[in-house]
Amino acid sequence: MEPVALIVMLLLLAVGGGGNGDQKPQQPKPKPKPSGLPKPPKPKPKEPTGLAPAPPPKPKPEPDDIAPDGGTVDGNSLAITADCKDATVGKSWMVSFAIPRLNDLAAAGIGLPVYTELQADRSLDAAVRTVLSESTGGAACIDSIPWLDRYVKQNPVPMPAEDETIIEYINRLQSWDDAWDLKLKQWVQGHPKLAAKVLGPLYTAGALTFIGANNIDINYGQDGPLTGGMTSADGDALRALGYDMFPGVVDTFQVQYNMVRDYQTNGGWTMAGWRIDEDDNMGSQTRHAIAEAQGMTGPNRSWPAIVFSALNG
Repeated sequence: MEPVALIVMLLLLAVGGGGNGDQKPQQPKPKPKPSGLPKPPKPKPKEPTGLAPAPPPKPKPEPDDIAPDGGTVDGNSLAITADCKDATVGKSWMVSFAIPRLNDLAAAGIGLPVYTELQADRSLDAAVRTVLSESTGGAACIDSIPWLDRYVKQNPVPMPAEDETIIEYINRLQSWDDAWDLKLKQWVQGHPKLAAKVLGPLYTAGALTFIGANNIDINYGQDGPLTGGMTSADGDALRALGYDMFPGVVDTFQVQYNMVRDYQTNGGWTMAGWRIDEDDNMGSQTRHAIAEAQGMTGPNRSWPAIVFSALNG
């Protein structure tokens, strides 16, 4: 809290006259007589020394312009420490360099929020890594960051196995995802400053520029009639994924969910016979699929962008 200044005011009390309320007029005080001593002379100005006046102190750089090594960084630049433990983000770096570069990459088809092993080079991770590397002159520690696209290449997304049930497959897929989440969490805990200052904002900017460059409609979720046996909770769930409420919306979700699953499994979803019914009727099967779709989304992975990736990956 800011300290509060307390101002103390001294009140001068005037003394009244007699107890009957009458006051005697006060006599004016006599003026002091002159002492006869001369007035002291006024001080003379100091003689110039011949030295130039000291220059005013230089303003200190703004805190976000001070690099971790004690130097300064240009407002359009990014500086990170050799161990990727800290970073200094120039005030204009995101607007002047990062976003324009992410737009270029998105226009080239790089920035997919979901992908398979074959599309990993077009991932959102690849876009973020490119901007980070170009901004820092290829700092060596960038390769130590756990990038999901590289993880996918080394540990491909599980494919459906012969005679495997859908529940067994979903559990195996969840185990794969949990292993990645643990790896990422451990790295972020050891590098919280770089994650918060640079990677988080870059992933958000990359996701938004990819959506804008590809005209992906994310302004969904409009109210409308609930059809296909939907409850109000079903309508809320579909709106959360980005769907408008219109006749046939349940069927639209069913078709797109099957398409995304086929994309993730290179067609294994259909070959295993796991496609949900595309009948425009809400039921336990479709409700379970909606929950699975919600689990695929995240801060930088909207369902409309995931559907776009399945269509264009």
